[in-house]
Amino acid sequence: MANIDTTAKLDSAGRLVIPAAYRKIMGLKAGDEVMLRLDRDEMRVFSREVAVSRAKALVRKHFPGDEPLSDRLIAERRAEAAREEEEMKSGS
Repeated sequence: MANIDTTAKLDSAGRLVIPAAYRKIMGLKAGDEVMLRLDRDEMRVFSREVAVSRAKALVRKHFPGDEPLSDRLIAERRAEAAREEEEMKSGS
C-alpha cells in the first residue's frame, strides 16, 4: 500500500481523530481498540488483528508448518511426561 500523508490536530485533551479514509482503509470502526507503538519519533497505529497477524508470522518464522503450535506443545509435553514416568519406574 502506498503511503498516504495528511494532517490532523490534537484537541485540548490530547485526543487525535483518525481520518475517516484511514479508518476505512484500516478496517476500523467506532469503539475498536487500536495498538500504538512509539518508534523513535513516530507513533504507529494498527489494529489488534494486525498485531496478532504479525505475532503469528513471527512465531511461524521459527516454527514452520501448518500444525497448530498448541498440538505440537501438547505432544511434546506428553512425550516428556512419559519419559519422566519411565525414569521413575526404572529408578525404583
